Amino acid sequence: MAKFGKLKIIIVAILSIICMIIFYLNYRDKQITKKLEYERIIEEKIADITSHYNGYVKTTLETDLYVLKNLEYVKVGRVGESVELTLKNIDITSDTEYFIIDNFDEEYFIKYNSVTPIEALSKLDDRYKNYILFNENVVTKDITKFYKDDNLVYEFNSAFNLPIIMKDEHKIYVEYQNQLLYVLDSEVDSIIASNNTDRESAKEIATIVYHFIYNPEVEECNQIICHSIDQVQSHIDYLKSENYFTPTMKEFEMFIDGKLLLPKNSVVITIDDGWFGDNARDIFTNNQMNATIFLITSAYGADYYKTEYLETHSHSNDLHTQGVCPTGQGGAIQCGNRGFLLEDLRLSREKTYNSTVFCYPFYEYNDYSINILKEAGFTMAFGGMYAGGYLKMPIGGDKYQIPRFTLSNTTTVNELKAILNS
Repeated sequence: MAKFGKLKIIIVAILSIICMIIFYLNYRDKQITKKLEYERIIEEKIADITSHYNGYVKTTLETDLYVLKNLEYVKVGRVGESVELTLKNIDITSDTEYFIIDNFDEEYFIKYNSVTPIEALSKLDDRYKNYILFNENVVTKDITKFYKDDNLVYEFNSAFNLPIIMKDEHKIYVEYQNQLLYVLDSEVDSIIASNNTDRESAKEIATIVYHFIYNPEVEECNQIICHSIDQVQSHIDYLKSENYFTPTMKEFEMFIDGKLLLPKNSVVITIDDGWFGDNARDIFTNNQMNATIFLITSAYGADYYKTEYLETHSHSNDLHTQGVCPTGQGGAIQCGNRGFLLEDLRLSREKTYNSTVFCYPFYEYNDYSINILKEAGFTMAFGGMYAGGYLKMPIGGDKYQIPRFTLSNTTTVNELKAILNS
């Protein structure tokens, strides 16, 4: 019996040890599994955070903007959707919740999951840097919202005091973050005088007009309004050497309306009709100089001529015919049937991307012409020398009577200089 009792104790002890070993092994396996699961979760979280990071990102939704105060992230504004940002380089851990935005005057933060990487920032349009600042500043209210193309870009819980670059209907344009953005006039506290610049701005701007720009080596053109590509290039070289600014039609219209100040050395370049228009397209585009070609749209298609630098606008659809009306060369815009004219102008606008800029055939117009153009939706129209009684177009002038200097095939650089300085 004694031996049996001892054996029983030994067996129980062995079983206990085996149970303890099994328990330990199970516990160890569970701990290893938990550790591996934790490590997997951490790795996945870091991978998720990293997938949102790059030197360049854009927001995927309208999101909050933060600053770090007393070790706490405090909301100070918002960033709009699809806004591109530059981020500072950081060491990403599983505890990373915010990225640091670079290139701001203050250090701002944004939640990591509100952005997505992009390869590079889009090229910013810095054309506005040619404009002359108004000697006025806009002071915003305590909440400042910056917009672009009717979309929110930035919002800050603070007021700003910034120089005015441009004014438009209910919008005041300023530079912020190296961009031309605007604030709504309803969100402005005041406009104050400020000595922002002493650069001289234009009080009036000349418009020059070419007609047929041809290549004498392969083309023939025997009219006084035929311009060799070498002649036009010599004019362009002069304008470049004197740092002339060539406004777009939108910029020119805003200048006339007093919404935009342009450099004293500014000139509007136009080309009429469309004949040899591919040469006009190429020479101004290759020289990166803004110009407008007024097309007779029944004969020439805007798609073929329009580029980043060459605009296409209306010279009517099929009103460039003589002898319809009793005065001058008799362009129909002066006396044609109202319905007929409105249909022609509708077609021409449709073919020139809904243009609101017109050029009178043969430079001829009257009050009837102007009223027809207004009814058709045009906001600006070009004539010839002394249209509206002007030599050059002044701020506040009649936008339906814009004068132009007609250049001939003998116009030299010195003569062009004299025209621009007249």
